[in-house]
Amino acid sequence: GDGFPSEWAKTLDRLLELGPRVVVPGHGVPSEPKDVARFRDFIQFVTGAVLRAAGQGQSVEQILSTLKLPPPYSFWRGQEMFMEKNIRRVISERSAHKSN
Repeated sequence: GDGFPSEWAKTLDRLLELGPRVVVPGHGVPSEPKDVARFRDFIQFVTGAVLRAAGQGQSVEQILSTLKLPPPYSFWRGQEMFMEKNIRRVISERSAHKSN
């Protein structure tokens, strides 16, 4: 995986604290800080929704079938390709923190 979602969100917060005018990602086009904040918000939304659903005993498959992304995330192209991986990563992080 690409790390833990909560840590990724914190890293994006730290990046934004640096006050960049332009952010050049590892892939994709150069972006503005507002785009980084929007992506951080997406990570936080998905993390929160998955943790709530998992806390209610839902399986990955149930979460995947019931999690509905609000705009603007629902309009992002390609996000559905990664949703199962994102859900599994959040649950994996939750399990790792529980065992510590």
